[in-house]
Order: sequence, then structure tokens, then C-alpha cells
Amino acid sequence: MKVLIFLMVICVMLASAPAYGATQQAQANMIVRSLQSPNISPGGQGSLTITLFNPYNQTMQQSHLTLSIYSFSSSTVHKGMSSIPPDSRPYFVNTGGQNATFTFTLVSGGVERFTLLIQTNYSTPHGTFFSQAVYTVSLYLSFLINGTHIRMGSKGVFTASEWNSIFPTDPAGGSYMNYTYLNRTLGYAGILPDISFGVNTASPLYLFIASGSLAAFFAVVAFVSYSRHAKRRKPSG
Repeated sequence: MKVLIFLMVICVMLASAPAYGATQQAQANMIVRSLQSPNISPGGQGSLTITLFNPYNQTMQQSHLTLSIYSFSSSTVHKGMSSIPPDSRPYFVNTGGQNATFTFTLVSGGVERFTLLIQTNYSTPHGTFFSQAVYTVSLYLSFLINGTHIRMGSKGVFTASEWNSIFPTDPAGGSYMNYTYLNRTLGYAGILPDISFGVNTASPLYLFIASGSLAAFFAVVAFVSYSRHAKRRKPSG
């Protein structure tokens, strides 16, 4: 009888404990439910909203979500925040810097929405209407599930060497996810996606005027053409 009770307790513990490897990554893939990302004009503001979902059958307790603006990319340039003068970097109005952390508790099957206001300067590196540029934001998430501490991170959380070890190249030229290295060496349960927002100049006014004029011109041409064909097809009385 004691052996049976012991086995039942072990089974309950295993069922409650988070699974690692592909199963845990499948759960990580479901955590970021939606994203609303702004495209901001230099000197302007925009709101970044991310919604998280709890895919576990237990409450995510003592949860911490940290967002960090860490790189700028355009068609010709890729650089980290350290390469941009402090006064020119975009920042979260909520914190006054490039990092922001939320603390929360999320019940099983629940969703939580987080919104950050991003401020830019006129000197903030940016793209144009013709050559778009983005700032990449990393996600770091930690929480407790049934007393077990779980960590997840996006690409920006890891060094280049760590990232290449998480996704090594196989002999055939492809890549795969090294769960053993991610879980046991780095202590992470899963990978989250990086997110981004744009900082770009608006479309020049003359383009809107030109496109509007062209649309009006072709509308007139189409109407005249239709009228002529309709008149030709009209039966004589």
C-alpha cells in the first residue's frame, strides 16, 4: 500500500513538473499571443503592446517580463545600442531607458497585456519611406510553475556564441535546436521571439498628391471609355 501511494505521489509530481525539450519549446511558442508594433517618425512617440498567454495547467507565479531595446538595423547598417549616442537612442517613457520590467501573476489559460510608450529624438537613427529601419527588442521571461523556476529568452538575451550553440549547423548544412545545451548548460527552458518597432520618416507629401492625381486621372479615363462603349452598344429606336 505504501509503495502504491509513493508511486502515485511521484506520478503527480511528474505531471505537475514542466517538461523540457521539444514539449517545453512548444509551450514557449504559445506564450507570446499577439504584438502591436509602431512605426514612429523621428522625434515622435509610439506604443508597443505585447500580450502573453499562460499555456500551462498551473499559475505562472512571481513572473517577470523584461524588454530591452538592443539593436538597430537598416538595409545597410546593423549596430547595437552602445554604438548610438545616449541622447539619440529611443527609450521607454515608462522607465526613461532602453529596459523595462513587468512583474505579474498569470493564471492557467489567462492572458496579460503590457504596453510601453516609446520616445524617439530627431537625431535617432532611422530609415526612410523607401528604405525601412527597425529597432529590435529582446524578451526575457522568468516565472515559477509549481515551485519550479523557469526562464525563457529571445535571441537578444544570448551572446552570438551561445546563440550559435543553441542552433548549430548540421553536416547537411541545415540547423537544429540543441535542447540539451539550452536547458542544461544555459538553464533556459525555451526560446521566445525577438520583437521590433520601426523608426522611419513619413512618405513625402508629393507622393500622396501624385498618387491621388493619378487615381483621379485613371478614373476619368475609365469613365470616358465606359461611356463611349455604352453609347455604341445602345440600340437605335
